[in-house]
Amino acid sequence: AQASLNFAADSATAQCEVWVAEGIYRIYDSSANDSLQLRNNVAVLGGFAGDETFEQERNPKTHRTILDGASPQGARVYSVVTARGVENARLDGLLIRHGAAVGSSGAQSNGGGLYVSENYGGSDVTLHDCIFFGNAAASAGGAVYINGGSTVTISDCVFADNLADTTGGAVSVPNNATGHVLITDSIFTRNETQPYSYHYGGALSATGDGEVELRSCIFTANQAGAGGG
Repeated sequence: AQASLNFAADSATAQCEVWVAEGIYRIYDSSANDSLQLRNNVAVLGGFAGDETFEQERNPKTHRTILDGASPQGARVYSVVTARGVENARLDGLLIRHGAAVGSSGAQSNGGGLYVSENYGGSDVTLHDCIFFGNAAASAGGAVYINGGSTVTISDCVFADNLADTTGGAVSVPNNATGHVLITDSIFTRNETQPYSYHYGGALSATGDGEVELRSCIFTANQAGAGGG
């Protein structure tokens, strides 16, 4: 299993897996702009003890693999993970926490946990068995911000205690989003926006022209200033 996240995985022509052992991996190195950049056809898998031979032997709940956006001194990255025009990228069995997109605009103020960019027409990203905890954004999408014509599939994930200033305490699909988002068997709990009259979607905000589908999801104890807690 991977001992550190300094693998700088290049794009692959066929599906490639990066196995990441249990532990805390700090994304912040020297700047708030530091981020784990997803690559074409690369899956980042957590939950390994380090002695597995097959993917099926891992256990993400027992062997937590944590991508942490905070430095030991408390400085935080804008987005723990970033997807910019990637195809067939996957995050699986990871806990993503402490991203703080608190910059003044654009990518620096959206998507504290994961920012899916509108660049190059959008991205194709799969999230499975991930936890997004304690991420924040000065604008939208405290945990995840999905922009452009992106296709994002989310399953068996937990979004807890994330905060956005304006919309989508956990997940935001903004006005210019034209892609497809499918969320299944996931839990949204204790996510929120700031308590002002024009701030909405404590758990989820979807205002774009694309499609957002929810299947078998649980929403509990989310709050928003205007509506859609």
